[in-house]
Amino acid sequence: MTPSGFVLLDKVAGETSFKALFPLKRVFCTKRVGHAGTLDLRASGLIIAAMGRATRLLPYVEAKDKCYTFRLHLGYETDTLEWDGDVVEQDSRALENGGAAVAGVDRAALESVLPKFMGDIDQVPPKYCAVKIDGHRASDWVERGKQIELAARRIHIASLKVVGAGALTEGCTGKSFATFDLECECSKGTYIRSLGRDLARELGTFGCVSMIRRHRIGHVNLERAVKGDELTREHLVPVNEVLEFPV
Repeated sequence: MTPSGFVLLDKVAGETSFKALFPLKRVFCTKRVGHAGTLDLRASGLIIAAMGRATRLLPYVEAKDKCYTFRLHLGYETDTLEWDGDVVEQDSRALENGGAAVAGVDRAALESVLPKFMGDIDQVPPKYCAVKIDGHRASDWVERGKQIELAARRIHIASLKVVGAGALTEGCTGKSFATFDLECECSKGTYIRSLGRDLARELGTFGCVSMIRRHRIGHVNLERAVKGDELTREHLVPVNEVLEFPV
């Protein structure tokens, strides 16, 4: 009989959320698995996976709030809104200053605009995303050369703060003049890449992100998660430890 329950995975950057489930299929000898809340290919962190009868409970998990950290690069924007995409906008001030800080766009300026992104806001998803248009992902249409326009979606951001000055992430395709590490607590459907883009535009420049990491889903924290290559049958978590209501 297929076991039922949840597994808390720490997805590594560079693998898809779908591929992150392969260890479950191998360890528990089942194909009846699923997960809540897809992470971008380049993002890392907590994925709550389910097996057996617990898969029917995944919508309740996915609806819970999330917590992320990410690195914001100010000075350029890419097609994917990631640090190593094709550059579509470059702030000339970053080129003129040789990567030095730009007056008026510092930590204090960034912190001053954060309140504008708190609460219920409308957010346009990145064009490279899994939002379906006519049965296909938006990213698939973009790769085929089709021009698309995605509608804004209402999301909720409960907390947004700067947690430090970020280092320069290896492989940046554009020139930035500042990087900051931020933490965001938000609702289902929030795109961190779009948030980085919009924060930069509010500051009068361009931006993209790197180092996206999900630390929490609901009350479940990343500290409890296991890497796929370390997974054993003992890592199966009972349903009542993930959901806050009896099932």
